[in-house]
Amino acid sequence: MDALLACFFNGSGAGERIIRSRLSGATSASSPFEVSMVDVGQGSLAALHKVGGAPRLFFDLGWPTIFNSWTAPLAKPLLQHNEAPVVLSHWDWDHWGLAIDKAGWSKKDECWKINWNTAALNRPWIVPGVGPNWGNVSICPIHWRLALALTRKRNFYRWPHSLLELRWATMTICRTTGGKPKDRNQHGLVMVVHQNRGVVNPKPVRGILLPGDADYKNIPFLTPSLKPTFLFSGLAATHHGGRFTRSVTPIPTAHAWLAFSVGHKNKYQHPKKLAQMQYLKKGWNYQALTSQRVNGPGASPDVPPDGSDLLTTSETRTLPATASGVMWLGKQ
Repeated sequence: MDALLACFFNGSGAGERIIRSRLSGATSASSPFEVSMVDVGQGSLAALHKVGGAPRLFFDLGWPTIFNSWTAPLAKPLLQHNEAPVVLSHWDWDHWGLAIDKAGWSKKDECWKINWNTAALNRPWIVPGVGPNWGNVSICPIHWRLALALTRKRNFYRWPHSLLELRWATMTICRTTGGKPKDRNQHGLVMVVHQNRGVVNPKPVRGILLPGDADYKNIPFLTPSLKPTFLFSGLAATHHGGRFTRSVTPIPTAHAWLAFSVGHKNKYQHPKKLAQMQYLKKGWNYQALTSQRVNGPGASPDVPPDGSDLLTTSETRTLPATASGVMWLGKQ
């Protein structure tokens, strides 16, 4: 059974050239993206887009598990833009669950049946690996089913285990390192959306850190002994506001915002008060929770409240005129 589950993860991975090719549509721009932390309840979905534009890339495509199902918003993102790829941080359901439209036990067929969200599968997925080269992380059958569904669509691209980092003008993706074995949270991918960096002796630039559920101490460029690479103007709190190693906390620059992707009354009691206090101590004074849903100005009466939050590399944070700015996801 273990060999069957791992069959999509054998070999070295997709290769740098293929990864760059699949992300080329989202990485060709010379100006930085904004990031909408989309309200998906107790899950994580970050949409990268230009000001007022449609998504060009997703970092995670999450939805709550059954254990936090009540935290889900009334409206699901429609995901109309098939050209926008997904970069998956790690193999946890609440970071990719929007790929499932409906799932449950079929008495007729006597098996667990999944109806996939076709719009979610009809795009390239860049995913981390499992096994010895990825901290001996393992997956369960539901993750295998996702890998199978994506493979059938020819949209499954595994990050090569030997590739520690990829850089573009306004985006960087890297592997986490140093995490405990078998901990999925600590063996995956993180992303920074940033202002255009120089090629020769680049200076630190404003950036938005998307760490998934990884502890900050396992993100290579945050190693305290290294010269800072980014000045963080935006941060999606790791692990939905869960605890982390306090000795390594991203430092905010001016006009910085911190977003917690959480669901109201979630069973994990995220965000943790100690984590919020640590962020405040480090200067993250502007904090927003996706669980705090509001009816934005200009939204029609039949549109449910939304808690999506906007992160930007700009010093001026301008919210769209209509609610949270995720009209292109079908939530407005």
